[in-house]
Amino acid sequence: MSEDLKTIKELADELSVTKQNIQYHYQRLPKEL
Repeated sequence: MSEDLKTIKELADELSVTKQNIQYHYQRLPKEL
């Protein structure tokens, strides 16, 4: 059970990082796109 929770936490951490990366790059896109 603890391993499942660890995996879920790792997935959540990766998702949050990916989400931040997407927002970061999205803000840097030219506005006319």
